[in-house]
Amino acid sequence: MPEAIIISIVLPFVLFGISIGRRRAPAFLLGVLTYVLGLLVIRLHLPDHLLGRSRMLEIWQMRHPAVFSVLIGSAGAAAGELLRLLVMFILLKRKTWQSAVFFGAGQGSAEVLVLVGVPAVGALVSPSIPQHPDVYAAVSIEQLCIMMMQIGLSVLMLQCIRRRDWRYLAAAVVSHTAIVTTVGFLPFIMHPAHQLAAILTVFIAGGLLLAGYAVVSKKKIDTSNRDWF
Repeated sequence: MPEAIIISIVLPFVLFGISIGRRRAPAFLLGVLTYVLGLLVIRLHLPDHLLGRSRMLEIWQMRHPAVFSVLIGSAGAAAGELLRLLVMFILLKRKTWQSAVFFGAGQGSAEVLVLVGVPAVGALVSPSIPQHPDVYAAVSIEQLCIMMMQIGLSVLMLQCIRRRDWRYLAAAVVSHTAIVTTVGFLPFIMHPAHQLAAILTVFIAGGLLLAGYAVVSKKKIDTSNRDWF
């Protein structure tokens, strides 16, 4: 439980404080806003809206749950990246590497706070809510990796905007979709005893790869297109 509190509550506020010190608080808050919009529009309402409008989708969900899970996850990932592109292109004024990093950190911080931080605090203050330290530890690691993914994906989107090169958007969509699809499909093909380890492995690999890209691209971004500020 302590690691869950540190990752899901302390870390987001620390990152927000750093963003204030670096004068990137607007980018961080835009990331938070993007998560909220994605949560309300893409994750909560879009699947129900589609299912309510299409009897065929309901049949697919019942007959082919694995395929349906993958398709919904892929559609959500693609929609999430398009939302990220729109927000960063229209609202992010300082299109720099640091801004992209704090934008992604804001998205990841909002997600870990909502999905892990609030339930963890509830479990601590209310004796009626069961505590599962192992589950909270695993979910905290997962969300930390997702935060790293959000940072890498935001840097990819920055490259798309600055270079006017849609290949970076495609790379972001493919990366996000591949991770979500793999995680969504694993429960249907693996024994329950091994699912958690496999899912964490996918998130750790995806987080490290995308965060690694963000790090190695810093110099290239900072030394190109000096007219961006």
